[in-house]
Amino acid sequence: MSSVLCKPFGQTDTGLSWMGEAERITFQVIVVVKEIQEFADFLEECKEMNIHVVAFLPPYASKVYDRFKEDSDKYPHIFDLYDYLKPICQAQGMSFFDYSDIRSLGANDFETIDGFHGSEVCYLKLLKQLAINDKILSPYVKESSLDSFMANTFSARQIVKEIAEADPRIPN
Repeated sequence: MSSVLCKPFGQTDTGLSWMGEAERITFQVIVVVKEIQEFADFLEECKEMNIHVVAFLPPYASKVYDRFKEDSDKYPHIFDLYDYLKPICQAQGMSFFDYSDIRSLGANDFETIDGFHGSEVCYLKLLKQLAINDKILSPYVKESSLDSFMANTFSARQIVKEIAEADPRIPN
């Protein structure tokens, strides 16, 4: 295993900085088949119990995602995992979505906690997309309530430095 040195996602005069020296992110050069099979078994059990699963790959800040993409061969768990999991979900009649790139949600880097984890605003946008794209989940999610929550919720990073594109009051 190789690794890259990183520091926690933080503010700079450009607004974003995450490469540094404080923390290690480990490269994973293979997607582990055992865990894929455990996921498949889990979905099968859910189907047998009439439980509908809506699965997704979580969002990364665009700066983080773009950096991973530069070395995509070192991060198959980010870039190849979708191709492994999507057919497993489809075979069980379950949904699976890839939101690895936060921009796919109409969100931005200020809607993350640390570059690797989405904020409340980010996950409100994600839930809205899940409900739009999954016909079984959709009746259980009130889109107007999500829009209201987004209009009145701020990511901690947005409070520090508000920028027009980060305004959650204007749902994307």
